[in-house]
Amino acid sequence: MEKIVQEIVAQGVEYVCVSMGEKGAMLACKEGVFLAGAPDVEVQGIQGAGDSLVAGMCAALTGKAVVSGIAPELSAQQEADAGRSGNTNEEGQAPGFMQERHEPDAETVLRFAVAAAGASLMRPGTQMCLCEDFCRLLKEVRIRKL
Repeated sequence: MEKIVQEIVAQGVEYVCVSMGEKGAMLACKEGVFLAGAPDVEVQGIQGAGDSLVAGMCAALTGKAVVSGIAPELSAQQEADAGRSGNTNEEGQAPGFMQERHEPDAETVLRFAVAAAGASLMRPGTQMCLCEDFCRLLKEVRIRKL
């Protein structure tokens, strides 16, 4: 599998992520090939886990969907904005979202992907994952470079 994803990246694809179910996920990019084990969660439903994996990648890649308190890029002001009541901060952004785009490393992209998928598995049916589950798993996901 590692050789195949490297070949795809060599053809110009920036990121190739392969979900391996209960064995975790693999991410290939110009930085190399990375492997994350699946989080140890009580599975309540499998619907949407793959979509959540993609959503986690997108959240990391855009640099905008960063939950307050888990990303070092958040400034003190942004954390204060995130803590305010209401649906948006002064800039009209949802609480916890970053104002600037920060280019994540491959490990961060894979960590967000696996945490989102794992948190999705913890919810029955097609229910969205909970922020606290995502944040907990984000800290637990272990990545190794192949």
